[in-house]
Amino acid sequence: MMLSVQRHLRLLSNLKFINVNLMYRRWTNYTGGMVDYRPGCQGLVNHTTAGIIMEHIEGFEVENVNMRWRGNHLKGWNNPLNFNPSTVNNISLLRFHSGLYQ
Repeated sequence: MMLSVQRHLRLLSNLKFINVNLMYRRWTNYTGGMVDYRPGCQGLVNHTTAGIIMEHIEGFEVENVNMRWRGNHLKGWNNPLNFNPSTVNNISLLRFHSGLYQ
């Protein structure tokens, strides 16, 4: 899941993820380290991979979220959260868990 807005657009605000279960499994043959900004003007760009990538957000709340990672090839893409503090404000994490799928 990627939440992103380009700089020339307005900020996303007051996003909430409450009571969410996520499971990530790598199934592509493409190499990691690319993020798809389409539809939009940038297309694919070099970027670290994460469960939730946040950019240009004002108010982001996570409550009771369980993020699981499945598979043996997790190196480099099992980072739970990635954000640039200069474009993301007012983050709240309550009962957030990230770990391997058992």
